[in-house]
Amino acid sequence: MNRPATPWPAVVTVAASLALGVFAMNPLPIGAFHDDARYLLLARSIAEGTGYRFVFVPGAPAGTHFPPAFPLVLAALWKVAPAFPASVTLFKLLNALLLALAAFAAFVFARARAGLASWTAAGVALAFAGSVPVLFLDGVLFSEPLFIAALLGALIVSERAVRRAGSTVEGGIPFARIAFAAGLAIGAVTMIRTLGIALGVGIAVTLIRRRQWRECALSMAGIAVFVVPWQ
Repeated sequence: MNRPATPWPAVVTVAASLALGVFAMNPLPIGAFHDDARYLLLARSIAEGTGYRFVFVPGAPAGTHFPPAFPLVLAALWKVAPAFPASVTLFKLLNALLLALAAFAAFVFARARAGLASWTAAGVALAFAGSVPVLFLDGVLFSEPLFIAALLGALIVSERAVRRAGSTVEGGIPFARIAFAAGLAIGAVTMIRTLGIALGVGIAVTLIRRRQWRECALSMAGIAVFVVPWQ
């Protein structure tokens, strides 16, 4: 009985990028870069049931300067390991895991859309994961690692939503459904960092140029599911 081949390039990509993420972890306290403290304070507020607010500021204003996705993820971790500051290591380890996820998404994109060979795609993904700016951001409690992983995932779905000439389905799924899923993914990414809306502009322009009117409308509707309530 033949067993399926082990996808070694993908395994190496995930393992090596995870090791890089752990290497990037540092002993700096939360708050050394200002925004990291705000993320964690919002997460604490959510976890303790006081809402999405800066409870340390007079009047406890809502934390509307920051999209809520990353603080929500941190709030879930706060529930698991509430003993601060001992939990700082767990919070920073999250970014190492997200770096591995982002590298895997980069590998998948390079294989599926750029058509690179497996080991070449692994090299590209690891070059990204091992770059100095990425490792710096991974060592701080910023939302960038989550944003990059989610952005690459949304980009993979968005690429699938662009119809090939004369076709109506992609992988057995109608393009209309893929376009709506792409919109949802982009909307979710925008809830991590508002910069994610640029991907929404990109897919809209591409679909309009290809005269995929229905897919464009559905992708915008998917984005609106997240963006409109937040705004």
